[in-house]
Amino acid sequence: MNHLTHLKDIVVKNKYKIIFTYTLLFTEYIVFALIPFLMGKSIDSLLNNDFYNFYVYISMSFIGLFVGTFRRRIDTRTFVKVWHEKTYGAIELMVSKKIEPSKIISRSAMARTYGDFLEHTFPMLIQSVIDIVVAIIMIGIIVPKTAAIVFSMVVFVIAMQCVFSQWIRNLEVDAQKIRETNNSAILESDLETVYSGQKKLMKLYVRISDLEASCWRFAEFLTIICEVLIVFTLIRGHFTAGMIMSTITYGRQVFLKTNFLIYLFGNIRQMQVFEEFIKSDE
Repeated sequence: MNHLTHLKDIVVKNKYKIIFTYTLLFTEYIVFALIPFLMGKSIDSLLNNDFYNFYVYISMSFIGLFVGTFRRRIDTRTFVKVWHEKTYGAIELMVSKKIEPSKIISRSAMARTYGDFLEHTFPMLIQSVIDIVVAIIMIGIIVPKTAAIVFSMVVFVIAMQCVFSQWIRNLEVDAQKIRETNNSAILESDLETVYSGQKKLMKLYVRISDLEASCWRFAEFLTIICEVLIVFTLIRGHFTAGMIMSTITYGRQVFLKTNFLIYLFGNIRQMQVFEEFIKSDE
């Protein structure tokens, strides 16, 4: 859990900038999470020649657009400093341990995962959690029993992704070892070792891709089941066109966002691999 301790230290050190950035992020994601609901309401209103809900929908869309644009302009400025501090700290530590220069170059590049986590992965996690919670609540308001089934499916997908992530992490460790061997071989002009290492890396990357594809395929399969379940539930009741559209949209949104979590676990495993190699004396 050392990578989480480092993340905590980074956040505390840059807390005001990060809090401001994430406040904008929360605002943006909550607005966009409500868009399917507002769109459904506006459709029902327009069918009755009432434009009020449509104006609300358009206004909220523009609010999300302006907040999102501003947030994206400042988040890189905030988190590039994190990347700089983490990279320099890692290089300083490895130099003090007299690690080979080729390994220092390879390992220091992995420090970028901390900046990526705070700038991209963690915001996407927040967006996924907000979207999933809002979607399940909205589905629950319309079809409560279906919402319970969808929630159980989401929990199952997350558990499955944890397992897949652990398998991929082991392959990431093997890949980093090969990259370091290749860097040393390049400095020694040992092209045969470089060629062999590249072939091994190709096979590892394909195996990682296959695992990620399998995880995505399963989540997408559940998405289809969820949509079919919602449709058959809705056609038995008396629901408006807007309610049907927004509920189906939320059903798909749940698993689209759940599917992202494989990348969250991937970013975490990259930080774990980074910490393992930074601690190494070899």
